[in-house]
Amino acid sequence: MLIHRDGAALAAGLASYERAWIRRRRAHAATLLRLGHADAAKEFAEWFAQVPVTTTAKFPAALIAAGRFRAEKRQHGELIYLVAEISAAHA
Repeated sequence: MLIHRDGAALAAGLASYERAWIRRRRAHAATLLRLGHADAAKEFAEWFAQVPVTTTAKFPAALIAAGRFRAEKRQHGELIYLVAEISAAHA
């Protein structure tokens, strides 16, 4: 997981997949936390949190290359859950 990172962004692996879906990357970040790589999980959460919420208050489900994003309705809790996991790991 660390080898395929693109800066703070967690990548899907060897596939050339330019989207960082929060639900999948949250699971990757949680794994990194459990393996002792809290810094990588925190960097991802901070990177993803910089994306603006849409005018309809939808949180992005995926970040796409060049800072674009795709919004969905069911993703609101994923980043919040990841931040809570990171906070608990640092406690």
